Amino acid sequence: MSDKEVRNMDNKVLQLFKENHVTQVRDKLLEVTQDLAKNDVLLNKNLKLHYSDILTITEGVNKLYLGLQDNDTHFRQLCFDDDKYQLGRLPDFEENSFKTDKIDSKSVISVGGSSVNADDVDSDTELLLVVSQWSLAVSKFVSAVNGSTTVSTSIIDKLFTNFNQLVDYKDDISFTDTNFKYYQSVIDKLLFLQSNLIENANIIMLSHLQWIKIYNLINDTTKTILPWDNKLISELNEITMDKVIKLVLSIANVENNKNKIEFNSNDIIKDFINSTQFNDRILAHIKDKTRHNLNELKLILSNDNVDMESNKEITITHMEVDDLTVLIEESKFDSLGLINKRRQQVYDLVEPTIQMIQQLIEYNCDSTAVKEIQTEMVDLLNNQCLDSLHSNHIDSNEGDQTTADTSSLIAGFVASYHKDNFTHLIQSQIQRLQALST
Repeated sequence: MSDKEVRNMDNKVLQLFKENHVTQVRDKLLEVTQDLAKNDVLLNKNLKLHYSDILTITEGVNKLYLGLQDNDTHFRQLCFDDDKYQLGRLPDFEENSFKTDKIDSKSVISVGGSSVNADDVDSDTELLLVVSQWSLAVSKFVSAVNGSTTVSTSIIDKLFTNFNQLVDYKDDISFTDTNFKYYQSVIDKLLFLQSNLIENANIIMLSHLQWIKIYNLINDTTKTILPWDNKLISELNEITMDKVIKLVLSIANVENNKNKIEFNSNDIIKDFINSTQFNDRILAHIKDKTRHNLNELKLILSNDNVDMESNKEITITHMEVDDLTVLIEESKFDSLGLINKRRQQVYDLVEPTIQMIQQLIEYNCDSTAVKEIQTEMVDLLNNQCLDSLHSNHIDSNEGDQTTADTSSLIAGFVASYHKDNFTHLIQSQIQRLQALST
């Protein structure tokens, strides 16, 4: 802390004693002490949470420092190592030396004391420039990815442009040849790009079109041209597929969705979604999710926990304004007969599963597999429906045999109403399942 900051703090403390009683100052001290304790706990918590990130950043800064030292050394060599880098002195100009009949078909220049074909120098310089620009575009993109959750569109577009410029040399140069002059630089940069994309996949806010473009760049445009790491390619492909699948499934039943409109209008996205790889992957995803829901449904239906069956009551007394949404939601459940935790969980599993079976049909899943899932789901719901009817029948008999008071009678009618609604809900779900056609 600087002397100026210390003086400012002393002045604030002195001012505090001038304007307040000792007890007020003591209270202020207690408040500051409590704030310090809270901040200390928060600091320790964040340190524990992000300790590995801090170590990673520290290591990155150290690497950056070492890299700057190397660059400084190389730059000094470039400036002062005349034996290696100084251009040879041009010959004195002679007016008669440029007659047409004396011009050599191959121009020759002197570099570092050696004669080199000028065309070769131009070609190598141009390639070096393209590789350098591509490397810079990759570095800018990765820096943007590491520094923010959003990446500028211009940075991403520049990355794709430089990739295209690089692969334009594929007919003249084999980038996968270890003898290629810049092979190590290219492969290091590709690994750098892949690892950062994978590491930050859940943080960066790339659009689905941009993820698909990256997928196409790696798997179509450059896969056989550049020395990508195949293991990292597989990981990136998994990430891209998962992101697009989640969006496709989330907007499937939503009208006038912005993403849905983009999916239907963009040729790149449509080609990706209609590809065999995507179709196989989304079918596997839906099948896994459907099987998971069926297993969960079996587990819930086999659970004899009393708490799962206990009815809840909707209390309107002292209802706060913020609870209005909860009241509406509970009223909806009440009208469907979903008056306990078990029934609500059954409903929450069955509804999305019916949608997923419809999606399996839309994506041309094997009809035998779809039929098997439909049958299993219908059997589970039929059993649940029979249980509900049986329970309702027992309650009705008990009502006839007892002379209940008015409250008990009303409670019996309400219970019967709820069970009838729940039975009707299950029957309607069974009908929807049976109506699905493969």
